[in-house]
Amino acid sequence: MIQQSILKDLYGLVKSQSIKIRFVADESTCGFCVINNKETLIVNRNLPEQIKIREIAKIIKQNNLDYVYIKPYLREIIENLNENEKRL
Repeated sequence: MIQQSILKDLYGLVKSQSIKIRFVADESTCGFCVINNKETLIVNRNLPEQIKIREIAKIIKQNNLDYVYIKPYLREIIENLNENEKRL
């Protein structure tokens, strides 16, 4: 249940940055690309939730988040990604 809540908040954060989310069912994990001039986050819908959280957080961490409001617990997950991988 907690992981579902984390995922929901991560998806909300991505959408708040005007990034489209596209769910696919292929061999990939997650990725970031531009499709039809729109920034798009690709998420494999078949991955376990903990892997989705880790991969989405990695992608978010690559962006400048200095001026973006992020719920404190999400910011902690993103900023401490390597440590959190063991706990997720």
